Amino acid sequence: MSVVSAFGVGLLQNLRAGLRLAVFRRVERQSFSVTVEQLVALVLIYLLLGFLSDLAEYGFEGRFIPWGLPGALFYLPLLLLAAYIVSRRGQDAALAVLIPVAVMAVGEWIAVVSAVLGLLLDFDWIDLPESSLALLYAGPPLWWLLTSGFAALSLTRGGLRARLLEAAIVAVAISVPLVLLPRPSTAPLWMTNDEGWSGGTQGTHSYAWASEAAFYAQPDILRRNLAAVRAGRRGIEEMYFVGVAGYAAEDVFRDELKVVKDLYDRRFDTLGRSISLINNPGTTLQSPIASVTSLQRTLIRVGRVMNRDEDVLFLYLTSHGSDDHRFALEFWPLRLRDLEPVALRAMLDKAGIKWRIVVVSACYAGGFIEPLKDERTLVITAADAHHTSFGCGARSDFTYFGKAYFDQALRTTYSFTAAFDAARHSIEAREQAEGRTRSNPQMVIGPEMARKLGAMERRMRAVTHATR
Repeated sequence: MSVVSAFGVGLLQNLRAGLRLAVFRRVERQSFSVTVEQLVALVLIYLLLGFLSDLAEYGFEGRFIPWGLPGALFYLPLLLLAAYIVSRRGQDAALAVLIPVAVMAVGEWIAVVSAVLGLLLDFDWIDLPESSLALLYAGPPLWWLLTSGFAALSLTRGGLRARLLEAAIVAVAISVPLVLLPRPSTAPLWMTNDEGWSGGTQGTHSYAWASEAAFYAQPDILRRNLAAVRAGRRGIEEMYFVGVAGYAAEDVFRDELKVVKDLYDRRFDTLGRSISLINNPGTTLQSPIASVTSLQRTLIRVGRVMNRDEDVLFLYLTSHGSDDHRFALEFWPLRLRDLEPVALRAMLDKAGIKWRIVVVSACYAGGFIEPLKDERTLVITAADAHHTSFGCGARSDFTYFGKAYFDQALRTTYSFTAAFDAARHSIEAREQAEGRTRSNPQMVIGPEMARKLGAMERRMRAVTHATR
């Protein structure tokens, strides 16, 4: 047998043994081909899997990101150190290479499963409730931690107490980098050029908030955007638009908000009376970030400059949502508070905004209805309080609700309620055709707001006909 063939046989032997460990089946030492060359090959395979996952997500029109390598290999020095400590404790030199080989062989299978699940979610091929996503993202790291400890327990010798301690040493070596530098937060190994991973001081990326420029610019960006919001004109019922794109890790929320704001500026005359709060790596030097604090300050500013007895606020929130009815405001590495329905109601009341249209596009968004509804408020949600909505993901331009309500229905009518009815039917048909569980969009309108919006709709139609 040639050297290359023998190496290939050894690699397959390691992968088979790793698969057994991945499902918590015991293996013997002779199940592995233990050489430094095999360890290097397993590490390279692990990097290749990460690269292919990024390539599948972002497409071929991109480039290799070399500074993603340190994050992808952050675990390796600690793993080697742990294996060395275990080998010295048991006076068993073979463990210094055997344990890293076994742990990496397990890691290949976990990386494959993690990548496949991630792609299924990114391409919207599977539907999971928001409450399951945290478990999905935490599952593979926890799986690798447990199987690494199990591998050490199976391969070490001596008393049970000593083996358990050595298994714990290996598990800690794996868990530390997974906790401190999880894969989704590191630089990818491949990304499209427009994602901003330039590697220089001007680049924006997942660490965008860690840059000095963004850190000092954001307060001024918020002040300038708030100062630009114009005062209302007496005797004219005008609309103010505030948009919030809450989740930085997916561009769909930023992109959707941009289209919606443009639509309102042109069709509903909010130009000069509109502001967007965006969590996204590409906008940290242009737009205020979306946080509870920035939203509160924005609402206070709008409440001060609008004519409170006449003007209407249109507040649009788009992000992920949880089954305990929290609207996600996330921009790693910042620790932002999620937006809760009761807190939003308190902010609107404190700002003195009397007439309110609040549209929440998120899973379980129906949980916002009860805390927000009153005589002068229209509340529209992309889902009820018990179901998910659809359309987020790396390849999405719009959420299902955003597409149906804003990009389709509101381009043909000035009625927010009629647009909702049209969008709801469109969404139900799409969900049924795709075999999805109904999101069940909701709408509640107070009687005073219904009368006011009827008058505003007639005025906007008259203005449109007069300008044709």
